[in-house]
Amino acid sequence: YISLIGSIPGEIFGLRNLTKLLLLSNELSGFIPPDIGNCTNLYRLRVNGNKLGGTIPSEIGNLKSLNFLDLSNNRFTGGIPPSLLHCSSLEFLDFHSNGLLGFLPDTL
Repeated sequence: YISLIGSIPGEIFGLRNLTKLLLLSNELSGFIPPDIGNCTNLYRLRVNGNKLGGTIPSEIGNLKSLNFLDLSNNRFTGGIPPSLLHCSSLEFLDFHSNGLLGFLPDTL
């Protein structure tokens, strides 16, 4: 692993053919921008073990191919976006060690 510091570069979310984004165990801060919804081919997203915060963007629901989502060990707050239900291929989900509130939808 490399020790990335700072925010996730916004240009990453212009890569429409991106299938995996693995930025785990770094020193990333800031938030996941709504532009993540542009990466519609993304099927694996791991940003666990950083210092990312804010709310989980509802645009994550645009990632219809997403099958693995690990946002654990960060500083996310708020609720789990209902749009996550649109990720019908989702098989793995980890949100532990954040400041999230609320419940997982029954249909998830």
